[in-house]
Amino acid sequence: MTPYSQGFLRTITPYTQGFLRTITPYSQGFLRTITPYTQGFLRTITPYSQGFLRTITPYSQGFLRTITPYSQGFLRTITPYSQGFLRTITPYSQGFLRTITPYTQGFLRTITPYSQGFLRTITPYSQGFLRTITPYSQGFLRTITPYTQGFLRTITPYSQGFLRTITPYSQGFLRTITPYSQGFLRTITPYSQGFLRTITPYSQGFLRTITPYSQGFLRTITPYSQGFLRTITPYSQGFLRTITPYSQGFLRTITPYSQGFLRTITPNSQGLLKDTDQFCRLPLREVQQLHPQYSVSREVQQLQPRY
Repeated sequence: MTPYSQGFLRTITPYTQGFLRTITPYSQGFLRTITPYTQGFLRTITPYSQGFLRTITPYSQGFLRTITPYSQGFLRTITPYSQGFLRTITPYSQGFLRTITPYTQGFLRTITPYSQGFLRTITPYSQGFLRTITPYSQGFLRTITPYTQGFLRTITPYSQGFLRTITPYSQGFLRTITPYSQGFLRTITPYSQGFLRTITPYSQGFLRTITPYSQGFLRTITPYSQGFLRTITPYSQGFLRTITPYSQGFLRTITPYSQGFLRTITPNSQGLLKDTDQFCRLPLREVQQLHPQYSVSREVQQLQPRY
C-alpha cells in the first residue's frame, strides 16, 4: 500500500488468494485503476471527480462489500469478503500507509492510521502477525509485539523517521529495520530463535544496533531520552533481561557471558554501572560465579576487569 502525495493510496500489492493486485490513485490520492488478481476481485473501478467511485463491478468469491470514499479521494471503509482480504481501512487526515505487503494466511484485519501517517493499530489475522504497532510522535515505534510464524514482509513509510524496511527472517523474526532520520532505529538483526520481544524507544534516545545471538535475545529494551544504547551483543544462553539506560549515560558495549547473563543494568550519568544498582541484592560469591571475568569493587562502584 504505497500512498501518493499527502498520504493517499498508490499501490496495494498483497500476496496470494484473492488480494488486490494494483491500486493506482490519481492526483491528490484519487483512485485511477484497480486491477485485481484471481478468484473474485474487482473488475472495474472508475472514479469520479475528486476521487469518488463512479462504478464498482465486483466479481465472485471475495470482492469488496463496501467502498465509501471520503473527501479528497481517500477510502473511508473497505470491508472485503472472505479469505484474508482487508477487513477495515480507516485512514485519518494526512497520514496513510505507504506499503503493507501481507504474507500468506495472515492478512491485516484492521489498519487505523493516525494523523501524519503514524500507524495507530495493526491487528493482523492469524499465525503470528503483528498484534499492535503504536508509534509515538515523529514516527517512533511504541510497541512491536510479534507472535510466531508470520510477520510483516515490508513496511515502507515516508518521511520523518518512519520505518524504511522490515524484512522478516525464518519463523517470523525481523532481519533488518532501517528507519529514516532523526534517531530512529538503525539496525536490528536478530538471529534464529533470538528475536526481540519489546522495543520501546523514546524521543531522541533510539537504539543504534542490537545484534542478538542464538537463544540469547533481548527481553526488554527501554531507552530514555538522549541515552540510547550503542551496541548490545548478547551471547548464547546469556541474554539480557532488562536494560534501562539513563539520560546522557548510555551503555557503550554490553557483552554478557554464557549462562551468567546480566539481571539488571542501570547506568548512571557518565555511563558507569553502579554496584548498588546491579549487585546490591546479590552476594559477592554469586556475583563472582556469574561473572568470573570481573571482580567487584564496592569503593569504585563499578565492575573491574580481572586480568
